[in-house]
Amino acid sequence: TARKNVHEVKARGEFGKLFMRVENVPSATNPKTSYLAALSAIATLKRISYPIRVGT
Repeated sequence: TARKNVHEVKARGEFGKLFMRVENVPSATNPKTSYLAALSAIATLKRISYPIRVGT
């Protein structure tokens, strides 16, 4: 059983270097995906349902 889903992004350019690492906890009901994926899907559905946005 996976303990974490890990994603890394590395970029280098004239701006300097960027390194980002995200470690997500697997979903309790479906360990093949992360809990964050479920939260992202819910947030997307909310944005579609409520298209008017005030602030950031």
